[in-house]
Amino acid sequence: MIRNSAPSDLSDILTYKKLMAAINIFSETDAVLELQTIRVFIRILQMLAERGEEKLLMSEVIQDLDLPQSTGSRNIRYLTLSGSKRTEKAGANWILVSEDPDHMSRKIITLTGKGKKVAEQLCLII
Repeated sequence: MIRNSAPSDLSDILTYKKLMAAINIFSETDAVLELQTIRVFIRILQMLAERGEEKLLMSEVIQDLDLPQSTGSRNIRYLTLSGSKRTEKAGANWILVSEDPDHMSRKIITLTGKGKKVAEQLCLII
C-alpha cells in the first residue's frame, strides 16, 4: 500500500531499509546501472530458482520479460563480462552466455561466481 506520508511503523521502515540495501548491492558494481538491467538480472534469478536449474535459454528470459530482442540482448550483454559495445565499458560479470551445444543458434545463460555471490547477498536481505 502506498501512503502519502512518511512511514510510521517499524515494518515500513524495515522494508525501505531492505530495499536500500538491495540497491546498494547493485550500485557497488555500477553506480549508474540501468533499472532495466537490474530487472533482467532479478528475473534471471527468479526463473532459475523457480525451475531449480542452473541454466536458462536467453530467448526465454527476453520473451518472459516481453522485451524487444535488441533491448534484451543489450541488457544481458551488460550482465556479462563483455559489457557495453557502445561505451566499451566492462560488464557486471554476473552471468555467462554460451552457445547451446545441441542447438548452436540458442544461447544459454548461467550465473558466474560473482553472480551467485550477488544472488546470495540479495537473498540475505530479502
